[in-house]
Amino acid sequence: KKSGYVAYSSGSKIIVYCLPNNLVL
Repeated sequence: KKSGYVAYSSGSKIIVYCLPNNLVL
């Protein structure tokens, strides 16, 4: 967990979730 960012690795895809509600692929 970094400064309000949670990074999840799905297979070969990295999904970064922003605590507010933004989704960055």
